[in-house]
Amino acid sequence: APVPHDLLLPLLLDELGPGPATTARTLQGSCLAVSHAPGGTALVLSASGPIGERLTLTVVRPGRGLDATAWQSACVAELDLHKAIHQVEAKLEVHGPQQVALQRQTQQQQQQQQ
Repeated sequence: APVPHDLLLPLLLDELGPGPATTARTLQGSCLAVSHAPGGTALVLSASGPIGERLTLTVVRPGRGLDATAWQSACVAELDLHKAIHQVEAKLEVHGPQQVALQRQTQQQQQQQQ
């Protein structure tokens, strides 16, 4: 089953965590990582904005066009994107999207209570 794209980006950002700010010229408008998922789907992570503060995950499905999800942050970390994407894919493959979404929701609720 295809993973909902609104789950992929938050998972990827969880995996990447916070980090030092990256320069605008490194990031602006650039494609940061491409990962090819089963069935010919491709995930493209790109950054835009004056300081690369807007990350967009675009899910490209064969014959279905683009689904883009944008996420904004004051600071984009210096990221090991390929590693993070593989970790997210592995997590989704092992547990399935619904289970992963549920685990993430539970973790967020626990953090808010602290």
